[in-house]
Amino acid sequence: MAVLVLIASSSVQAQTVTEPAISKVVEQVRVDADYLTKRLTWDKDVDLDRVRQFGLALTAMNLVQQQVSSTRYGAVANTSPEDLPANDEEALSRGIGICGNQVSAFLNIATRVGLEARSLEFYWPDEADVRHSHIAAEVKISGKWAFFDVTWGTYFRRDPTASGQASLLEILSFDEAKALPDRAAHAVTNESELSFRLQLINSLDPFDYFTKADGYLRGKSGNITLAAPRSNGGAWVYSPDGVPNHIGVSADYSTSHVGNASVGLRAAAHVVHGRIDEIGRGCVGSNVLVAAVNGREAVNEIVSPGTEKDFDLPDGVAAGDTITLSIRPKSDGATCVLVYKQIILSDRSS
Repeated sequence: MAVLVLIASSSVQAQTVTEPAISKVVEQVRVDADYLTKRLTWDKDVDLDRVRQFGLALTAMNLVQQQVSSTRYGAVANTSPEDLPANDEEALSRGIGICGNQVSAFLNIATRVGLEARSLEFYWPDEADVRHSHIAAEVKISGKWAFFDVTWGTYFRRDPTASGQASLLEILSFDEAKALPDRAAHAVTNESELSFRLQLINSLDPFDYFTKADGYLRGKSGNITLAAPRSNGGAWVYSPDGVPNHIGVSADYSTSHVGNASVGLRAAAHVVHGRIDEIGRGCVGSNVLVAAVNGREAVNEIVSPGTEKDFDLPDGVAAGDTITLSIRPKSDGATCVLVYKQIILSDRSS
């Protein structure tokens, strides 16, 4: 999955040129949901609004999974990486994409058909401390979040043994699915999809993020802890390898929602000072960078423009402590994002 930073002003309106592929899928989703709601006979206790919202979400997931192929993405990435899709329209029209492309297209479509939806990004290290990632989505159905893994064509039923019509529409959120002791029994999955079959053939678990992820962003909000730093004489350098490289606000893929992400740094030794080597920043109003450890905070003013941000740490940071860096607005309407190359912690004050 490619890790991208979308500045807060980005939204679904950014792709409003001619988009025949997106428009076609949106129309298909509406037609299928209308048929499900109006042409089938439903029991009196079934909420037809829930039926329609479920139909919209399920059809959007199925169409994106069918049309945006991760196996085709792999073939193109190996031969012509410069030809990978640049946006949702290209992913759908050319049939190329991995989880990030699939979820972005899904959120784009869901938003256009009137659903409230958000991304869920998962990050975890393997035994060699190499970071892995996956992206899925949640959609509000009858006011409750329902989890959809678009890549694997999967959602989770609340009661997998119930046969009543209403029970077929009871879809679990990610948190509810994660808490299940027998998650597989609740899963409804398109197991014939080629990428899914390849996972099983290679003895891989498509859903290992449920148990392995040590950090995730929900609608671009949350905390991601960076991998162990490399030592550089009294300083420790943290790089955002395989994870988002920003602190602060960013837009949630193809929606108008804006999240706020923080970063965690596990101290390798006693440290007193830090520096962010920036690639860029976008700030409005008055904001501060907050470094927090075990309930203690050091508040640092953010002055624009800049390419580096020095920051103080709370007193008494010891090896093993986790430092959380976040951006806090000081005035109404203030927002800020720092896009960075690396973060350095030091045992010296400057």
